Amino acid sequence: MLVLKHSLKTVHANPFKTRICRIFSTSKLNNGSISFEDFLDMFSAFSEAAPASVKAEYAFRILDFNDNGAIDRSDLIKFLALITGNEVHNILTDTEMRIIIDMIMADIDMDGDDRISLSEFLHIASKMPDFAR
Repeated sequence: MLVLKHSLKTVHANPFKTRICRIFSTSKLNNGSISFEDFLDMFSAFSEAAPASVKAEYAFRILDFNDNGAIDRSDLIKFLALITGNEVHNILTDTEMRIIIDMIMADIDMDGDDRISLSEFLHIASKMPDFAR
């Protein structure tokens, strides 16, 4: 029960909580509501026992905000805004955001199409030992 309480607190405090719920939701309303079965799927996918590849695939889907099958610059802008609080606090300037996004693309976008594919994301995630935790 303690693990469940901790998991609920973690999701509640996560800046991606709305997106996470939308990804795991099987509701036909497309409003991000999740059933108990959806919650169990989410809990399972992010558990320590889940394979790193499963975690990476869900992370990719969460970061693909526009649901176009790739992580592009608009997705990275949304990602940076959420992790920095930039939407509310304007922590980063547009120039700083562009520099960070350029650096991310330079490191991950192997084919130079200005989009991060699932295979590119899986490749970089496989090189991060902390990712699988």
